[in-house]
Amino acid sequence: MGLIEKISAAGVVGAGGAGFPSHVKYSAETEYFILNAAECEPLIHSDKYLIRTRAKDIVDTMLIIGKHMKCSKLIIAMKKTYTKEIEILKQAIGSHNIEILQMNSFYPAGDEQVMILEATGRRVPIGKLPKDIGVAVSNVGTVCDTADALKDIPKTNKTLSVIGDVKIPSIVEASIGMKVSECLEKVGLLNSEFSVIMGGPMMGKIYNCEDIGDLTITKTSNSLIVLAKDHYLLKRQNTPVQHLINQTNSACIQCRICTDLCPRFLIGHPLHPHKVMRNIAFGNIEENPVFEESLLCCECGVCDIVCPMHLSPRRINQLAKRTLAGKKFPKGELRDPEIHRSQRLLPSYRLVYMIDVNRYKEQVPQQTVTFTPDTVWIPLKQHIGKESESVVKVGDTVKQGDLIAQIATNALGANIHASISGKVTEVTSQYICIKK
Repeated sequence: MGLIEKISAAGVVGAGGAGFPSHVKYSAETEYFILNAAECEPLIHSDKYLIRTRAKDIVDTMLIIGKHMKCSKLIIAMKKTYTKEIEILKQAIGSHNIEILQMNSFYPAGDEQVMILEATGRRVPIGKLPKDIGVAVSNVGTVCDTADALKDIPKTNKTLSVIGDVKIPSIVEASIGMKVSECLEKVGLLNSEFSVIMGGPMMGKIYNCEDIGDLTITKTSNSLIVLAKDHYLLKRQNTPVQHLINQTNSACIQCRICTDLCPRFLIGHPLHPHKVMRNIAFGNIEENPVFEESLLCCECGVCDIVCPMHLSPRRINQLAKRTLAGKKFPKGELRDPEIHRSQRLLPSYRLVYMIDVNRYKEQVPQQTVTFTPDTVWIPLKQHIGKESESVVKVGDTVKQGDLIAQIATNALGANIHASISGKVTEVTSQYICIKK
């Protein structure tokens, strides 16, 4: 099998985002291939760990992908503060033609469209994809998974960092389908009542300890951050949307700080959060063209953090995006990037104080552990596209790595494999349960 066939067979998807199937992305031809090693959000350590432990795999696989996609430029984009990882990569690169772009440490440096501008000077037109301007971007985890696929190793485990209010901050190799609660128990919790962020503190989903019972580790999991149960990030997320609308109508002062610091506005997108906030008072989201701008929002949350009135432009944008789901992006051209863009970038060191997670900023994983649970509940949809179709039934015996669900016919999707060896005890439209 060739590269694309091996990636498809192994079920590789984008490891740090929405899970775009990699065999589709790598089927294109592009001029640039960019490795996103910037770890967009603070407090996430999984990519840095993979760089330290798998630098040769990363470099070798980038060369293979670049050759397949006929790329003339290979770039590793990472923050200049990652000094140890930069030196390790330099040694692995040797004489190969791979550039390391050392970016300033700002949020969201790892946003795909921001990174493309930083690395190439190009910008993705409205409604287009990076491949339309000759660029492909993958993160570190995806390239490592591709390296495994080339060795015929399917995707069954996930590397993630677990930090915060835990006894031992750790890098965890967890079986896909493992319960999040079991993973946290094995690392050790400092408090019986807590909240947990799946992902980063800005764009991750925050759960109360009572609500994580059915949560499982998936191909796109990269971090678990344990916080106090009453942390303001959880309270902010759980504020009812109507209450946010009422707050906006009564308190928004139209200062436009949310717009002036919006990362997408800064690179030239016609997105003006302050206009969205002003117009929410009039309702009629479907009929008001201003709300079409919300479709351009990357939901990074910078607007929330900088709002002097403690409002939530992001949540209002999310409401508009859900209401307009399926609608095309607004027509229009990109403006030139803002002339003062470099002075308006939000420093990562400042962000951790603004969201009250600074007590964890010096935490680094102190151990690496592998957890193989007795039971897994493997979701049939861990990627963009259609859920996979089961190829096993209750009572079947499977081994770790066996195919248990495959891409639906003529659909965008990914294969799914058994993450432990055992017997299939349940098959539903949403998951497959395997017990040892």
